[in-house]
Amino acid sequence: MNRKIISKGFYQHENDSKTITLNGETIKGDWIEGYYACGRWGTTDEEISVIIPLDTVFCPVMKFSNWKQVIPETVSEYINLDTTGGESCQRIYENDIIEFTLVSGTTYRYLIWYCREMNFMEFIDLKGLNFNGFDFWGNIGYIGDLAFRLQDHYGCCDSVKVIGNIFETPELLEIKEETWITNTQEKKSHVFCQTENFVTKRIKTVTGV
Repeated sequence: MNRKIISKGFYQHENDSKTITLNGETIKGDWIEGYYACGRWGTTDEEISVIIPLDTVFCPVMKFSNWKQVIPETVSEYINLDTTGGESCQRIYENDIIEFTLVSGTTYRYLIWYCREMNFMEFIDLKGLNFNGFDFWGNIGYIGDLAFRLQDHYGCCDSVKVIGNIFETPELLEIKEETWITNTQEKKSHVFCQTENFVTKRIKTVTGV
């Protein structure tokens, strides 16, 4: 059984009000936060993904009824950063879309993204996807850079909030496929240019949008 740090996953249930888009289909359910595990239980050979809720009390005899089976494609890892807002702050997860507002009123929209192909977590400036030349350099950053911004050493941050994610609000991504195509051979060979292709392909594959 494989275990992760705090994660969230989508628990499918027809009586819940939240909906996600996955493989072009609309699924009802709710998000479960907790500890992620995947493996084979009981007599089945099928590997399943579960979230053990954060309020679970661990004991020698685990109560499987408290574990929620979630859709594997939706499992998103907590990046150890939270939004602003004091007691009402939210955890920020992989695949979340956050809005970062400066005291000047300027806003940035970031997608939190784990690039499996390159094995690192990053944030992508969604407003910068319509790029020209080599501007794409400035549109991707490492999570450590985002952490520095959230610490707000210079007092320039007004608010940070989660406004959606790729499953519930894919329309916030505003991806225009033609903007992913480069015009120069140099840019095609750029490592971050490869990331842009991974992002658009995986989002389209997962959400079906």
